[in-house]
Amino acid sequence: MRMNVYLNELFLDVSHSDDWTVSFDNAISCLKVLSKVDIPLDSISTIIHLQIFLTIAIPPNTKFTDLLNRDKERKKAFLAIYKTAIRELRWVDPTAKYYIGDKEVSNTTVADSYESKKLGFTTILINLNSSFPSPVVNVQKEDDGNQGIMSYHAVESLTEKLQELELLKAYYDKKSNVRPNDSQTILSDSSLFVPTKYGNRKARLYRRIGREDELWCLDRFHKGNSIHLEVFSESSRKQIAVSCHDEIRFFRDLTREEKNRTLIMEPMP
Repeated sequence: MRMNVYLNELFLDVSHSDDWTVSFDNAISCLKVLSKVDIPLDSISTIIHLQIFLTIAIPPNTKFTDLLNRDKERKKAFLAIYKTAIRELRWVDPTAKYYIGDKEVSNTTVADSYESKKLGFTTILINLNSSFPSPVVNVQKEDDGNQGIMSYHAVESLTEKLQELELLKAYYDKKSNVRPNDSQTILSDSSLFVPTKYGNRKARLYRRIGREDELWCLDRFHKGNSIHLEVFSESSRKQIAVSCHDEIRFFRDLTREEKNRTLIMEPMP
């Protein structure tokens, strides 16, 4: 499977810089979600990582790329997600006319998304304006029918759709009053972690691939907003970090109690 993601260039020109900033940040949030999609391991990627073949098309010479170049913090946030971006239209037919209703959209990223969908790629439009049709936009090509393209500007609805398509794992909801299990955390991602035969305080230990000294486990005594993963050094048997449950991110310093905590490697069934 291959996924092509397009930044919709039709609404890039906005009248107020504040509105533009919000739209830009929404797009980055959507792209961050898309960077976590789970596409089968037989895909090969030179764009994101070895598990995903995900291409993003960014229209050049627009306010998006202008802001990306002028705003160092947002550019850093964007590049943290995408190391490489395809900036040219790859599939669009330059001789054809494309429409959304009566509006012509020829030679735009929306037109290219039509051809991407027709070729059988999983295709998503990321919009920078909430007035654009969502969650599906119908794009017509002259003398060639129409294609319904997935079309999103809100992270929440995009996330729900990706989970529905089984392209994104449904991690533990921090609003829950029930304690989580390993399958609701990033520990269940077999491309990142391998389960061991040992546990720590009855929580299964996982070895992080590429970081052989790191042993991770879910802190089973927390739920809701306080949920987190514990990270230990196998060689020192000391806790070295705490991480978010849905991504590898060390979000705070260790407490004094955590610094003094010792790893207990107990056999698990």
